[in-house]
Amino acid sequence: MSNPDFNFKPRSSLAVLIVVLILGIGYSSVYVIQSGTVGVLSRFGKYSDTVSTAGLHFKIPLIEAVSTMDVKMQTVNYAGHDQGVRDNDGIIQKEVLDVLDAQNMAYNIELTVRYTPNGQKMPLILTEYGRNYFEKAINPVVRDIARNVGGQYRVETIADKREAIQHEIKGELAKAFKGLPFILNDANLRKIDLPPAIRAKIQDVQIAKQEEQKLKIDVRKAEQSKLVIQTQAQAAKSKQIIAAEADAQQQRLRADAKAYAVKVKSIAQASANARLAKSLTQLLVKQNQIDKWDGKVPTVQAGEGTGLLLQMDKK
Repeated sequence: MSNPDFNFKPRSSLAVLIVVLILGIGYSSVYVIQSGTVGVLSRFGKYSDTVSTAGLHFKIPLIEAVSTMDVKMQTVNYAGHDQGVRDNDGIIQKEVLDVLDAQNMAYNIELTVRYTPNGQKMPLILTEYGRNYFEKAINPVVRDIARNVGGQYRVETIADKREAIQHEIKGELAKAFKGLPFILNDANLRKIDLPPAIRAKIQDVQIAKQEEQKLKIDVRKAEQSKLVIQTQAQAAKSKQIIAAEADAQQQRLRADAKAYAVKVKSIAQASANARLAKSLTQLLVKQNQIDKWDGKVPTVQAGEGTGLLLQMDKK
């Protein structure tokens, strides 16, 4: 007679095994991609060109595998000691960039570079560079460009060339990134650290320039003051000249007016005399004498043509 418990246990264990196997296969065929990352499928070790974005996806269990890669913007600070570890926020701390100037004088540049991996080209990134693509593709390029650009200047002039150095570094990085599967977001020159002796020399030069500038300002002020005094003197002299000329002009006008008045009066007198001479006839003279006679007979009379004076009798 068979034992019912013995027949049940093998069947139930098999069923549980089948269920577990199905669940395992189902679970391994599903994967989730978080925002800011992409998934790259590989089949038998070969990366697929298909990139999975954020969401739920399926793959073939035991045949396909998925590699999740961060495609958020990455920040690299060349401003301290080399930690070489990317934190959860995509920030990498690297040592400062050591540079030799045009005369092989050593100095340091602190630089911040921001870039973003091209998510659609992540299969190519993994194929050519692997997961540590920063150390293989980006870090060497940044260091070479910083050294090449910084090596064109002399440390004595770098204090005045900061903007030019930053512009050139950013421009050269933009050119280099065009040939890489990454997007350059920004590159900022944070600091230029010069040797103490050079800093002291530059400071002395700056002080000398400030003193020279101050001297130029003082000279300019003195010249302006001198110019103001000269202008005022010229204005006073011009005022005196104008006043003298105006007075002389008034005197000339008065003299001309007086001369003109005398001339007019002379002309008028001459004209009157001429008219008077024309009007003096013998008859008019006799009439004038008669009008002026007082009724007395003259006692003395000149003889006509004799030149003698005759005494006449009062009777």
